[in-house]
Amino acid sequence: MGTASAKSEIEKFTSENDFNLWRLRLKLKVLLVQQALEDALADEEKLSALGEGG
Repeated sequence: MGTASAKSEIEKFTSENDFNLWRLRLKLKVLLVQQALEDALADEEKLSALGEGG
């Protein structure tokens, strides 16, 4: 079984972030990538950008 290579932006943890929330987001992102559902993340980012833009 081959492995799929995927590059994704991961928000770095800083002291300003809540560590538990950061860790949960990271785990959820890993699960989505493992299940080939990472496109759902891209759609969410597009919606967020549209909402912020106006």
